[in-house]
Amino acid sequence: MVATSLPRGIVRFRERYRVRLEVDGTTHSLGVFDTLRDARAALDIAKGQRARGTFVPPTQVRAERRAAEAKAETDALTLNEWAEQWLEDLAANPERSPSTVLSYRSVLRTHVLPELGSTRLVDLTPGQVAAHLATLRAKPSKRHPGARANGVAPNVARVLRSCLNGAIKRPDIALASFAFPEAPSQTPVRPAEPDGDIATPGQVAAMAAAMPEHLGAAVLLTAWKADIRWKY
Repeated sequence: MVATSLPRGIVRFRERYRVRLEVDGTTHSLGVFDTLRDARAALDIAKGQRARGTFVPPTQVRAERRAAEAKAETDALTLNEWAEQWLEDLAANPERSPSTVLSYRSVLRTHVLPELGSTRLVDLTPGQVAAHLATLRAKPSKRHPGARANGVAPNVARVLRSCLNGAIKRPDIALASFAFPEAPSQTPVRPAEPDGDIATPGQVAAMAAAMPEHLGAAVLLTAWKADIRWKY
């Protein structure tokens, strides 16, 4: 019979040849081959590896190959691509308001992604982020040209930090850590006024009087809750 003429470790399987090899008490499948010649070659190679102590089970080889392919895919992930994933995850979170997600998307698309979006996450450095925030901070304010700062950089830093922290928390993203640079401090955007920015009682009363009747009390209540110091 044909089966008795086959080498040990090779059996017929659906008109093909299945190869197995025992190593350290465990039987490993080496695959199924179309021809006996290929099956013999696979068995001989595996036996040689077993003799040299270099045998690696095919299942382990396949797992390592899949892991390498997955790593290559995650390593290729750009900030653009991750930001979109992150925003989609936030949008799907019922605890996040749509307005918050919309605000984050606007900040990233306007102030981050045009310059840093094409950078791979694994290549992004704290130095790049710090330099970008410094560039944003140096831009003049569009609404208040005479201001000492434009108020953009601190907000961008908060959103970008959250975005990168989201990537760090994902085990399938190749960003284990990121030393985010010190965020720019918040500087008042509006130029300083001679009399300061603290409302007087008269100013608060005038604002309340200028509001519709049902909103006038809200102005006074808001001032009280915010612990606004009125000048005398």
